[in-house]
Amino acid sequence: MTIPLPVVASIRPETTKKDAAHGVRFDRGPSVKGQPHLVTINLQINSNAQKKTLQDLARKHGAHKKNITVEVDTTQDATEENLDKLQSEVESKIDELDYH
Repeated sequence: MTIPLPVVASIRPETTKKDAAHGVRFDRGPSVKGQPHLVTINLQINSNAQKKTLQDLARKHGAHKKNITVEVDTTQDATEENLDKLQSEVESKIDELDYH
């Protein structure tokens, strides 16, 4: 599924303290090959996460592991409807995560 939304380089808390409290970040990845208007957005765990579960996952898999990846169409408007679609896709991929 491709989600329409303009993209910034990284969506993360403004300070290191908030970074640790949130425990995760969204980073912009590369454009999709042959489709430069589509970029990947990756959910990654912060190495300084306060929650032990996130710390353990970051130690085991690395803070640069792309835990969730979605494609975003940068030519589309950032409407509430498109943000809701993005949130739904991210949430469904969270439900599919398996670290066993």
